[in-house]
Amino acid sequence: MVARQALEAMEARRARYFTGENAIYGELEDLFLNMEGAANWAAYRLAAAAMPPAVAVNSIRGSRSRWSQDEGPALFLVIDALLPGWQGRVFAATPVSVLGLLREAVR
Repeated sequence: MVARQALEAMEARRARYFTGENAIYGELEDLFLNMEGAANWAAYRLAAAAMPPAVAVNSIRGSRSRWSQDEGPALFLVIDALLPGWQGRVFAATPVSVLGLLREAVR
């Protein structure tokens, strides 16, 4: 499953780069991927209701896309397909990270 490969790649990169004094960057990555991913997922869903999916993707990306605006919504589209009802958990007082949701989705 491609989702499992993505999870393994993300975990391997984190294990290599986000350790020791750099561990805080893992928490920041979670924050950015959750914010950008969920927001762009919502924008995509709204746009896809009015236009073909490929056009919807291009309409929300804009001309200056950043890593979190590409990786985040891609992860949430995968999570959305594999883990129904995730939205309430991301928008909770203590949100679940995109990585935590992806781990659940590939089980």
